[in-house]
Amino acid sequence: MNHFSRFWTFLLLSLTVACAQDQQQQPPCSTGEYRQFDFWVGEWNVFNNTNGQPGDPAGSSKIEMILDNCALQESYSGQPDKVTGQSYNTYSSQDGKWHQGYVDAFGTWLHLEGSFENGVMDLRRQYPSQQNPDAMVTERITWQILDGNPDQVRQHWQWAIDGETWNTIFDGIYI
Repeated sequence: MNHFSRFWTFLLLSLTVACAQDQQQQPPCSTGEYRQFDFWVGEWNVFNNTNGQPGDPAGSSKIEMILDNCALQESYSGQPDKVTGQSYNTYSSQDGKWHQGYVDAFGTWLHLEGSFENGVMDLRRQYPSQQNPDAMVTERITWQILDGNPDQVRQHWQWAIDGETWNTIFDGIYI
């Protein structure tokens, strides 16, 4: 092999090794899916939704990226009941879903999972109805930017038996 061929072989091998090292050094949560819920990050005042407008104060919430941007942590403080709660939210590349674990000072525990589609984060959970164990209750919580304004987020928490008629548990506007 002449010097010219050795040079090109060395250069190609060096580039291959450099590219492989660059791919290995990508942050673990850098894909677009991990950024789908970033619109919720911030310090918010939360109001009850009254026909698409902020109504009575419902509380405050701080949502921040944690764990090298692999998760979102929510710290919520409610009014007038003074409930405090926290949630941890992350995308799982293992199952392709978003997950939220929520717990509050009343002992409420929620584990929801779902996806982000068409600008809406939609997380759900299912469990047997206490009144009718043959029926399933579905709870869903959705988040979306309100009316194209990134400074306002709507959170809508609902429940239904067997997915039929949806009933609102909480409908809030984050400002």
